[in-house]
Amino acid sequence: MRAVLADMDARGFAEDVEAFQRARADAADDGGWGDAFPYSRGTVRVSLEQLEAFFEEYLALLAKYSEGGTDTRTVNTLFLAYPDASGDREAGASS
Repeated sequence: MRAVLADMDARGFAEDVEAFQRARADAADDGGWGDAFPYSRGTVRVSLEQLEAFFEEYLALLAKYSEGGTDTRTVNTLFLAYPDASGDREAGASS
């Protein structure tokens, strides 16, 4: 089952990246919206419980801004979080 889910995730992620690239190319002449492609990349050190809380707060933030209003557009968002593969799990356990 994990292999099937991993394949579905990989396909979905690839589709998301393609959609992002298409949207950015199409938006070049779209006024201020042409520059509306915020991007952030970073790391945090959290416990599993903190990561779950972080994700819940992210979902709440999406809900907060989903009200719409005047001069709004649908904006696709993507949240991706995963443990660092560098092996610091063992180091974190001792600190």
